[in-house]
Amino acid sequence: MNIPEFQSIFNELRNWLIGKGFSGSELIYSYFFIGLIGVTLFLFITIFITRQIFIGVVKSAKTKSDWQKALFEFRVFRAFALIFGAYIIYNAVPYVFIDFKNWRFYALIVAKIYMVLAVMFAINAFLNALVSIMETSKKYADKPIRSYKQVAKIVFYIVGFVLILSIILGESPLYVFGGFGAVTAVLILVFRDPILGFVASVQMSAIDLVRVGDWITVEKYGADGEVTEINLTTIKVRNWDKTVTIVPSYAIVSESFKNWRAMEESEGRRIKRHINIKISSIKFCDEDLINRLKSIDFLKDY
Repeated sequence: MNIPEFQSIFNELRNWLIGKGFSGSELIYSYFFIGLIGVTLFLFITIFITRQIFIGVVKSAKTKSDWQKALFEFRVFRAFALIFGAYIIYNAVPYVFIDFKNWRFYALIVAKIYMVLAVMFAINAFLNALVSIMETSKKYADKPIRSYKQVAKIVFYIVGFVLILSIILGESPLYVFGGFGAVTAVLILVFRDPILGFVASVQMSAIDLVRVGDWITVEKYGADGEVTEINLTTIKVRNWDKTVTIVPSYAIVSESFKNWRAMEESEGRRIKRHINIKISSIKFCDEDLINRLKSIDFLKDY
């Protein structure tokens, strides 16, 4: 529904109230409350119908896939339906608050903020669904997908925060971004671990240092077991005694550690052990000793 249709509906509402004998402040407040209730009901109905349309389209697919399960699990349809609701609120506010100019100004700010939050909520739900699908795929099973998801979320949250701040201040987002230059040092300090973790994740993925499922040993952190999870800032290792050790992602790149993957892939392992030999027991073999050794199955071939 576009703005002219909203205008037509609210004009009809005002004319109907005037026809019923409303005037002055009685007309203003009746128009406001009826319009507010009507928009609220229309909002919930639109969100419900939009969500059902999305669900109906996905359910109509002949084959059930991981995409369908993930979209339902993370409520992606509800998230995108909220965007339509935010659009309705933003377009209805100027007409509902037409007689309250001061309120209309603040209501428009709230409506814009709600639109930004709705888009962020939808992106967040879609990212969660996407990562869930990629983690179940063998192609991406050993990749640090969660690290990239967390980086993407941080970027979206920063952009969303800048947009909300620009709406409140009434300034261009570029102006707000420009103001961040003064606090860059503080941001770097606050996001030190995520920044280092992201760089480490890129390096680990590029040169294939660590995968989920690898057996690694990091003596400094007491880690000796299987990698179960790679996040933006940490790597979770389940040790062989069933304890869990958390290793910083950047430690894998900047410090020494041991990855046993090559040994496992070779399908063999050399084990070194100390054997104590009594020097006085060493002598040349005679016929009797050779015959005795031949009777041992393991030594026959030698």
